[in-house]
Amino acid sequence: MTMIQLYLLQSLKIPMKSRLMKYFIALNMVIVLLLSSTYSSGLASVMTVPRYTKAIKTVKDLALSGLPWGAPTDAWLISLRQVEEADYKTIKNNFVVKNEEGLVAASRLHNFGFSLERLPYGHYAVGPYVRRDVISNYRIMQQDIYWEQCIFVVRKNSVLLPLLDDLILRVFEAGLASYWEHRVVSQYMDMSVQRGIKFYQHRVQEHDIVKLKWIHVEGTFAILLIGYAASTITFFIEIANKRHLRAYRLSENN
Repeated sequence: MTMIQLYLLQSLKIPMKSRLMKYFIALNMVIVLLLSSTYSSGLASVMTVPRYTKAIKTVKDLALSGLPWGAPTDAWLISLRQVEEADYKTIKNNFVVKNEEGLVAASRLHNFGFSLERLPYGHYAVGPYVRRDVISNYRIMQQDIYWEQCIFVVRKNSVLLPLLDDLILRVFEAGLASYWEHRVVSQYMDMSVQRGIKFYQHRVQEHDIVKLKWIHVEGTFAILLIGYAASTITFFIEIANKRHLRAYRLSENN
């Protein structure tokens, strides 16, 4: 029972008259200290340092990760039907069609990707299944999977083509396209999600791996040494105080 208390870091209240017993208990205390320190440091390294996989930044990263992604319809794959590159074949096979309820549930599992459209003036067309309470868990890719332009199809040599070109030019010059985009997004989409996407799309500056040096831990060891010094001083003060009380009691008895 005494050994169990010792390994559970409980204090001992047994008399130690034998010198061999004192050595045995001291040796076990050292072993317990080493074991507890090893366990605590190992547990701290697991609990405090999160494990991350490689960030998905490009189409190749998305293909290598095998991450499923999807939307309520397979219309997102129409522009990729004729693409025969290996990476695009992989991401096409990983595309999953789910209803809105299924996508909302998948957004909370952190193992699913969502398709969104980057609009011309800095906004994003995002489905209602990506909500403000989960947007902080996701990051936008730095490389677009694909991009397209919206075009008008008219008859060759049509007399309306110059007028249409002039109308498009005037619309862009007046900023109507930017105004319409901003108004539609602010009216029909969650602006918190828009701000979250813009906030988390910044590129994180990559730092080189640095070998641990004394300068990184000197503050922690300074606190440790101060604690050791304070405890040592307190220990000697207690010994001196104990001797003083013992001498005082002996003098009173005499």
